[in-house]
Amino acid sequence: MISKLEEFLKASDDVSNLTEDVPVSSRFKDDDGNILLFKIKGVSMDEYDRYQKKSMEKEGDEYRFNSSKYALELTINHTVDPNFRSAELISAAGCFTPEQYIQKKLRPGEIERLSDQILKLSGFGENFESLRKEAKNS
Repeated sequence: MISKLEEFLKASDDVSNLTEDVPVSSRFKDDDGNILLFKIKGVSMDEYDRYQKKSMEKEGDEYRFNSSKYALELTINHTVDPNFRSAELISAAGCFTPEQYIQKKLRPGEIERLSDQILKLSGFGENFESLRKEAKNS
């Protein structure tokens, strides 16, 4: 017999294609003053692991996690619109890499907000304690 949770998982959508439109900053507005939204996509477990490993830096005998590099990886690879990997946009800005381009066009806080939104869409940052209380009360 299938449990309710198994039924839910069987009927639920594939999470690998999740996208969401999110605001990042009041700096991004159209001609009418409306906030422009960035389209982001979720990160898979394999990508999450790969970005974490890529963000480790050796300092002497120790390794240090570079959170700025991690935020850049997430933002460049999981922002659908605008496409920070667009050769046309990168070249037009006088840049050579997506990293140069994004750092030229976004402020550090905007990059952090985008990466936070990507992680949130991917299931990180959910308040587990309130979720547990809700489960107990249902």
